[in-house]
Order: sequence, then structure tokens, then C-alpha cells
Amino acid sequence: MFNQYGVIPVSAEKCPNVNREAAEIFAQWLLSETGQAAIAAYQVDGKQLFFPNAN
Repeated sequence: MFNQYGVIPVSAEKCPNVNREAAEIFAQWLLSETGQAAIAAYQVDGKQLFFPNAN
């Protein structure tokens, strides 16, 4: 089964109370080697659940 996930920081223009800086830091971390490794390392009952493919 293929179930693609993505991340899009919320627009500060549409949601003025959003913490844009924190959202951008989180998005960049998810795309980083460290974030991709953390995603790949997530397991349940010894089975990898996610297979990151950020480019």
C-alpha cells in the first residue's frame, strides 16, 4: 500500500497567529538527513512503518 505524506507550513497571510518560524524549522527538519533517518527508524513490533523519500 502506498500512502504518501507531505508537509506544508500554514500561510501567515491566511492565519496571522501561526508560528511561521517554528513551522519552517519543523518542515526543514523533516526534509533533512536527520529527519529522514528518524522517520525511517520508526518501528512498531520491529517493522519499519515509514519509508521517507524527500528529495
